[in-house]
Amino acid sequence: MKIQFIGWHRSYIPPLYFNPNYQLNGCPVILTYDEIQDYHNQGKDIKGCISLDLYYEDQNEKNKIDSIVSEEELERQVIEKLNESLKSFFEKGIYMPKQYGEDLERVANQVSAHKLQKLLDRDNFGFNGNRGILNVAFILEIPQDVDNICVDLAEPIEISTEYLGRQKVTKAISPQYIKGAVFKVGNKKIFIKNPKYKNNELNAMLDDTVESTDNIKKER
Repeated sequence: MKIQFIGWHRSYIPPLYFNPNYQLNGCPVILTYDEIQDYHNQGKDIKGCISLDLYYEDQNEKNKIDSIVSEEELERQVIEKLNESLKSFFEKGIYMPKQYGEDLERVANQVSAHKLQKLLDRDNFGFNGNRGILNVAFILEIPQDVDNICVDLAEPIEISTEYLGRQKVTKAISPQYIKGAVFKVGNKKIFIKNPKYKNNELNAMLDDTVESTDNIKKER
């Protein structure tokens, strides 16, 4: 299958935290900030949660967490949490505001595989950090001779966009063209494969600096 469009769409999902008292408070090992607050409001003994950005950047924080849970189990829990956060994208696709028509390049930047790798290595995926923090990039691959890349959403979804404000969207780029997502946490990158990706001829677009969920490297 020949690919005519390799592109990416940058976005944001809530940062993740390690819950060091998970065995006592009965809450998940990996939490978002909002979940920490919700459990706290429920009277759970939630305290001392550690940002995973620090875990992947600070050896002292890493040692502290590794003394509580194994690195392998922690990364398994991180991937499980990421799959929860990315599920709606992989099931519904990437939302296409009606003002964009079906112009793919209004939503995703077309790049070569080589340039994509360079952008993934840059801070904030090359985006101006003063305009917001982005920690996930969706990798798109569109085969040749595809006429319609969009699908109708089952129900309109209201979203907030940077340039168009609040929008009700009715279409999305079909999830079958999303190869996966690269999530940045600290100095680590994790590649999450999209189970609905239809191209079976997976190419070597992403080199070893992006860690696949099938082969998490243990290098620090």
